[in-house]
Amino acid sequence: MSRKLITGLRMDPRAPERASGLGVRIGYSLGRVSRHFGWPMLLILLVLPSSTRILLPKQQLLYSFFVLLLAGLAFATRIWSRGYSSGEQFVVEGPFRHVRNPVQVSYFLIYTSALLFFKVNFLVIFLVLIVAFVWMHLRSLCVERNFYLNLGPLFLKYKERVRIWLPSVIPEMNRSGGNFNPIRSISPSLYEALWLVGIALVYTIKKRLGVF
Repeated sequence: MSRKLITGLRMDPRAPERASGLGVRIGYSLGRVSRHFGWPMLLILLVLPSSTRILLPKQQLLYSFFVLLLAGLAFATRIWSRGYSSGEQFVVEGPFRHVRNPVQVSYFLIYTSALLFFKVNFLVIFLVLIVAFVWMHLRSLCVERNFYLNLGPLFLKYKERVRIWLPSVIPEMNRSGGNFNPIRSISPSLYEALWLVGIALVYTIKKRLGVF
């Protein structure tokens, strides 16, 4: 696949209007509400009670380490992804060689670590993550449909070689470099900045109410 043909191509703005299929139409509608399930997750974090289970010191240490490790992995994936792509842009470099949807993967890990940080019941975490996954997957179907409408066989060839959610350890695309933008990688988007502010507000409100 020629990198010159596909790297950095942007979608035709009329493409969403031509998208078809129930899942795609639902994904497009969900995207109008929230592109990455951001503010619904903030509301969920705000209203869900924290677990009252008391952990032993060693258990608390391991729990905190796991949450930090998961959050670190999430932000590392996000930084790596943003360094190669900004917005809904089609690229096959960096993390996109391993998985088609690294940005959504990073958000999913961030949401998981946030739910664990606020000590939500594990069963509730599982149910919330199912909802988040379905939401983001339907949104991804919409985006990928638009890529197909613009790129046709080129995107299908990429789709056949790279999975949408589960990364492959061995890259499915040839190595290419030179397009990583370190400034863009560490610069938060407006969405990410607002979400971090939202997390801080959720934490402050829960602390003030004495429920966390």
